[in-house]
Amino acid sequence: VFLSDRRKANEGVIYTAAEAYLARNGDSTTLIMLSGMAQRLDTERNRLATAKFRDFSFDISPLVSSGDAIDPSVSAMVTPDLLWNWGEVAAQTDTTAGVVAEELHGRFAQPLFCLVAAMIGFATLILGGFSRFGVWREAVIAFGLLIAIDGLRGTMVVQIRETAALWPLAYLPSLIGAVLTPAMLWQAAHPRWIRRRLRGKGAAA
Repeated sequence: VFLSDRRKANEGVIYTAAEAYLARNGDSTTLIMLSGMAQRLDTERNRLATAKFRDFSFDISPLVSSGDAIDPSVSAMVTPDLLWNWGEVAAQTDTTAGVVAEELHGRFAQPLFCLVAAMIGFATLILGGFSRFGVWREAVIAFGLLIAIDGLRGTMVVQIRETAALWPLAYLPSLIGAVLTPAMLWQAAHPRWIRRRLRGKGAAA
């Protein structure tokens, strides 16, 4: 158990214990720590004092009970609460409907983009084929593609936050990757297709 007391500007106390228990007595809550040590640092004199204890009690009532209202945050809300009434949620959290829309669809688009990113890397390695010099070239190409698509995703985030109706743009980077991956795999399965096309055009000319 680790507890840091920084309430005094010129003094800091750190408590560590092998185990601890919470004890309630009415409205007060006490933390009882067993087999631990207290370290008190005096920042004015730059002195550290330590003391070991078998048991020690600490009143943590101000930490667990507070009458202050906590302002809600969009990022801290569960997904079902963000599905409907974006305007109402925006008013509760003192933000805009676009931010709510971006937060909601970002929770679906980001995991989807992770899957697409893995597929792009796989397709790039397959497209490169075997080389005695390793796969560094394919790795650089995959890295460049992901940077380009992820940069597009950052631009889409700005657009969605400004206009909530543009929320489908959150899935555009994943859609681009989903289209690019089968195309790369098809090209890997038909490596001579481009050469035949070029030869056909050259013969026709």
